[in-house]
Parts: sequence; structure tokens; C-alpha cells
Amino acid sequence: MSRRIIERPAYATQICDSLREGREKALRTLSGGEALSRALSDVMDDAIRRMYEAVCSEVGGNFSGSDPSTPSLVILASGGYGRRELSPGSDIDITFVPSEEGHPLLDDVVRRMYLLLMDVVTVGAELKVGYSYRLIEECDGLEHPTQTSLLDARPVAGSVALAHRFSDALMEYLRPAAFAFHKDQERREAWEKLGGSVYVLEPNLKDGLGGIRDYQAAGWIARARYQLRSEMLWQELRGLRLLSDRDLEEIRQAREFLLTVRHQLHLVCGRQNDTLTAERQEIMAERLDFSSDGEGVPVVRFMRRVYEAMAVLHRAYLRISEACLD
Repeated sequence: MSRRIIERPAYATQICDSLREGREKALRTLSGGEALSRALSDVMDDAIRRMYEAVCSEVGGNFSGSDPSTPSLVILASGGYGRRELSPGSDIDITFVPSEEGHPLLDDVVRRMYLLLMDVVTVGAELKVGYSYRLIEECDGLEHPTQTSLLDARPVAGSVALAHRFSDALMEYLRPAAFAFHKDQERREAWEKLGGSVYVLEPNLKDGLGGIRDYQAAGWIARARYQLRSEMLWQELRGLRLLSDRDLEEIRQAREFLLTVRHQLHLVCGRQNDTLTAERQEIMAERLDFSSDGEGVPVVRFMRRVYEAMAVLHRAYLRISEACLD
């Protein structure tokens, strides 16, 4: 029995090649934490927009919401991708939000986009894609992890107006106190599981005490408490006198350093891996050039910097969470 081979459309091959080349260029030319995260996110945004435009052209529809009498659709980047905080091995989390359920054209676009994402991103770029489909009506009753992921959602393609409606509904049904206390309990359980201290021998850069997740969780709790949505979140916290200018700069530098280390760790491991084992500490110290300047053992100086950065993020989390939970 012969197997039918489905050929990849020419435009999909072009998008796939462009995605791989864009990621390779970013990894080759950028080393900083924030700069590389945003570059990787921008390259992915471009690929998804091109896929969406091609699919809409195939289906013969315009779902941007410009005509209120026609259905609309928005593709949201969520999770770390929504925050533009991608590392080389990060998952790509995407949420499809249609204006209505069961519309044949919208369903066809979503189905085609899903197949393209699996082909271009999963097979072509060898990245893991997290996929979900949400209706605005489902914002009431979403589970805590889903609420958290969608707090960071931003529109990549489709109707921006629909994205705003979805965001409004999400915040309307978010129960600030329950969300904040749940998030705080979640962090404390993670700290305990991963050593309960900044100074563990093999720290987890993402989920450990003082890891990047502390920075993220502080933002989530503050957004729930004060109904903040702006990209200027941390500046808003300064305006509320929870942080000073000096605090903001220390937090920025600490996050930048930990993001940079995380990027390099992903590249060394060839996949998403956030634990700094003893063996990897030596490699990171060398890759980040701790052997070329200063005195003392390079790995010792490197780990001192890691611990200092994690201590800064953890203090920031405690200050913000305690103010919000009071």
C-alpha cells in the first residue's frame, strides 16, 4: 500500500527557512539577555504573521475585525513568548481566540494554522509549540496556570480589537486576592522543593529561590492587585513607591545577567535546561569570560555574581508580594 506524501507549500518552506536563518543570526550576533530574548520573539512573530497572511489568502477571508458584521480571529503569544522573554530552547506558546465558536471559515483558518505551526515551527525549527483555543466566554473559570499564562498574552496576528476584548474579560473575571495568594503559595512550594535558599550548590535559574520566576511572579501579583497591564509595569510600581530608581536599576541588571546565563545554558545543553550543575558552572564561567579579568577562581567569581543577582530578584519579589498581599 503506497503512502501519500503531502508536500510542503513553497511559501511554508520560505517561512521555515527565514525563521531558522533569523534565529541563527540572532544567536550569532547577540549575547545580551533582553536583546536576544526580544530578537528571538520578533523572528517568531514575523513567521507567524506570514503564515497567517498566507492562510487567510488561501481561505479567501479577512478576519481582522475591521468589518463588525464579519467574524474575527486573533492569534496571541502567551507565556514567556507573550512577554518577549524567549530563550534559545523555550517553548512557543500560542492561543487562538475566535470571535465566535463553530464558524466554518474561522475553524478552517485555525486548523490550517495549526498544521503550519507543527510543520514550520516544530519540524522545521525544532521548537516545541504549546497550542490552545479559547473563547472570550471561557475567561470566567479559567484555571490558575492558564490565567497566569494569558496575563502576558499579546496579539501577534489578526484582530487587535478582539485581543483587547479578551484581555478585558480576563481581568474582569480574575479574582485578585485568590490569584495573588495562590501565586505566592506556588512560589514558596517551588523554593522549598529546589533548596529553599539562594545559595544552593546547583541553582535553578528559572524556578529556584531568586530565579527569573520570582521576577515574573512579582509582576503577576502586582498586576492582579493594582490592575496594571502596561509594559511600563515596573515603572508603575515605582510610581506607587514600592520601588526606587536604584531598586529598578538593580533589578534590571540582575534579570539581564540571569537571562544571559540562561540563554547560554540552553545553547550548551542543546535544549531547555535551567539548572546550573557544577560541571555547567565551569563552562558558563568560561563562556561568559570570567577567566579574562579580575582575580580569583573564575567559577567562584561567576557563581558569586549568580547568587548576587538571584538575591536581588528575591528581595524584589518579597517586597512587592508582601505589599500586595498585606
